Amino acid sequence: MTRRQILLALAGAILLALGAHWIHQGELPRQEIVLQAGSCRLPVTVLSPPLNIKPAGSVIIVHGLSANRRIMFYLGQDFAGHGIRAYLPDLPGHGDNTQPFSFARAEDCAAQAVAAIIRDDSLDPAKTILLGHSMGGEIAVRMADKIPLAATIAISPAPMVMPRRMPSNLLVFSAQFDVWQLKDQAAALQNAPGGDRTNPQDFAQQRAFDLVEVPFATHTSMLTDRTVAHRAELWAMQALIPQADSKTLALNLDLGTYGTFGRGRMRLAGAVFGLIGLAMISPLCIAIAGKAGGEAIEPIEQTPPPRWILLGEGMIGAMFGVLLLVKVSLLGFIHLYAGDYLASEALVMAIVLLLLIVLRRARHFPLALGR
Repeated sequence: MTRRQILLALAGAILLALGAHWIHQGELPRQEIVLQAGSCRLPVTVLSPPLNIKPAGSVIIVHGLSANRRIMFYLGQDFAGHGIRAYLPDLPGHGDNTQPFSFARAEDCAAQAVAAIIRDDSLDPAKTILLGHSMGGEIAVRMADKIPLAATIAISPAPMVMPRRMPSNLLVFSAQFDVWQLKDQAAALQNAPGGDRTNPQDFAQQRAFDLVEVPFATHTSMLTDRTVAHRAELWAMQALIPQADSKTLALNLDLGTYGTFGRGRMRLAGAVFGLIGLAMISPLCIAIAGKAGGEAIEPIEQTPPPRWILLGEGMIGAMFGVLLLVKVSLLGFIHLYAGDYLASEALVMAIVLLLLIVLRRARHFPLALGR
């Protein structure tokens, strides 16, 4: 260990602490509730704007098939940061919702959840937006027959039986690299109202429509696409405040990742500082680990194992990780968007593979220690 490494590590620790503080300061008010809506019991995450900001409205965000509310967290956080309270439910059979799944039940529970949120939280339907992705997009569009809302946003909606009435102020996103059935569905929704309508009077009359084709995007990449989030929030603001100038609304959204609040930039700066801090600490950690390890053992030459063994070990690690993470996400406490599950899976796989490699090479340890 050198003096330079120690000083560098101290500076890195300061940056790491500062980054953690900024990330914490950038967090938005968050509440986890369980919503009882008729026969449906739905876990819901509620993301609110900063405490000193009065919400301009609310958005209810519905995930797609084989997804969960955590997948939609980026969009919910961005809406909340721009002054629109976000509700993210888990549909039956998804995420933390253990009730049995069927397409009909998912649509029915989504409708009951929207009605319950509006009723229990005293939301004004004229200031409530419904956003859905894939299956959730289909549910959002078909909800127009049950509950009229201020606007509907469908991201790559699944094929559907068209509703009897088109949703108010409908925005549809279609990915360039989406499957053709979903692109056809987006085109069908565009044909139903007779094309795009985006003038202020269209929003005031609740007849606005726009189809946005997102270049270089896939079915799921749109959920973390900044352009999609920005267009969706601008559309919501135009529906909530139709008399406002769209350029002024767009400028307000562009002032920061979280609008004028600057919390998104604070979290981004905190993450960057944290990564720099870790990089500055690592030389000292490597030096300490090298000194603690003592004299290096001469590596033993051996023939690499067959590929089928490596493949089998990888499959064992992956399966063990999946089975373990059904019960608990090891890294869930870091709230890494939806990446905490993926990071936990990678961690479990790495541990299992390391143990398998140690067991496979255990026969060489006596030979190595005898040198």
